[in-house]
Amino acid sequence: MLNEKTITAGEVPVYIEFRMGIATMNPNEFALDGMRKSMVAIRFAFKNNLKLARYSEEMVLSYKNTVTIASSFQEALDKNYIKAAFQTIHCTKTGRAVGGELLARWIREDGSRINPDEFVPVLEKTELIHNLTSFMIDSGLAMAKMTEFRKWFISINFSPTDFNEKCILSLVKKVKDAGVSPSRIHIEITERVLLDVVNISAHLDFLSRHGFMIVIDDFGTGFSSYRYIADFPIDVIKIDRSLVIKANTAKGFGLVKSIVAFCKEFKIITVAEGVENKEYADICEALEIDEQQGFFYSRPEIIAIT
Repeated sequence: MLNEKTITAGEVPVYIEFRMGIATMNPNEFALDGMRKSMVAIRFAFKNNLKLARYSEEMVLSYKNTVTIASSFQEALDKNYIKAAFQTIHCTKTGRAVGGELLARWIREDGSRINPDEFVPVLEKTELIHNLTSFMIDSGLAMAKMTEFRKWFISINFSPTDFNEKCILSLVKKVKDAGVSPSRIHIEITERVLLDVVNISAHLDFLSRHGFMIVIDDFGTGFSSYRYIADFPIDVIKIDRSLVIKANTAKGFGLVKSIVAFCKEFKIITVAEGVENKEYADICEALEIDEQQGFFYSRPEIIAIT
């Protein structure tokens, strides 16, 4: 079967991979109804990386939600329904807040919310993600200039599609024009960025040379590897919550300890994610993790731009 295989057509290599959507028609339905349902199913297969998807009414709701998010985001941004929140990051030794991670929030006019896990993945499939990232950068710079945050660093999440020349040069210019030290702006990326972006090394080297701090988020998930630390200019590693919550066992403690020891060897700052109570805060201190983030310290708070 020609699936996930490369064939040659006219001396040009062509990679073939299929997705299928299946729909069952009722006797009183027209062929067009079956085509519509199968198209919904195949979109679902693509979205969820499935080889085969069988149509269901739930798929229609999911598809409508996706279309609604994409079509209404810009209006929501223009009407100030998109907000920037921050969650504090604390020094383990002193307990003092030293920075904050920016988090996008979508609050409808009636006060209801759209979860970031719903709208961010949709935006990442369109050019609209650049509008969100630009908004978060502007919010972060405004926050960085406020008196109460002048000693903080601001961590901003970047998606794979944000790594292009236009977006990166815009970031550098905005930071310079705002008079904020680039060292206070942390570029937070996931492992997926390192895997998916062409020439990512050149992009990160450029940002590093201009003084920005490069942060690997969710370290310890997926295919996370120490080789990233050797291959890229990484300044900070955020140890994923899934590892932190296992650190109260001997094996989990030993695993996190090995990550911390490696990072100390290369002068990389470590941050524990998902610290939710004093027990884990104390464990992080015993592990000599540099900084901590989680509900034990604070919940995300909307930035009141002044």
